[in-house]
Amino acid sequence: MQSAVGRHGHQCPHAVPLELVAEPVPDLGLRTGHGQHRPQVADIHLRSPVGGGPGLALACPTSRLEEPSAVHDGLVLRPVRDDDGPRLVALIGAAYAEYPGCVLDLPDLDADLPVPETTAARRGGRWWVIEDADRIVASVGTGAPDDGAVELKRLYVAASHRRRGLAAALVERVEAQAAGIGCGTVVLWSDT
Repeated sequence: MQSAVGRHGHQCPHAVPLELVAEPVPDLGLRTGHGQHRPQVADIHLRSPVGGGPGLALACPTSRLEEPSAVHDGLVLRPVRDDDGPRLVALIGAAYAEYPGCVLDLPDLDADLPVPETTAARRGGRWWVIEDADRIVASVGTGAPDDGAVELKRLYVAASHRRRGLAAALVERVEAQAAGIGCGTVVLWSDT
């Protein structure tokens, strides 16, 4: 595998740029990877299950992108707010701590975390979180549209909530948002 330079300027032998193709989403639906369908709000239309293990994916029409959505067992997917900053620092700091030598750089590279809503809006992007009670357990954002593509950013899931399909729900949210603004490509970059 080819090495690439990551976000901190270090050689990252595991970094692989990925391209995800966005498609328009015609309805609001929940899909579970373990064959069970449970509507969480009144207007959810069920769709076929995602293959491979337990999980959940959420698709939504662009007209509802900013409405909070019930995801699964009390989890709520919603747009980020500036007051989420400390909880995002905790989520992303814990994810960074899983990798030796990877630390938050709040004054510089991670300066978006203390005021995420303001920063995303100023940069022309979007940002969503999944909340479990008062704890943010997952996050995803996008950069500003650029030449028919958006960049998927800040995709993190708390270790305690992994393997539930939360990342899939967030990626589908980004794909729906991209399709809704006419972008046919979602680009993902990972340093790890």
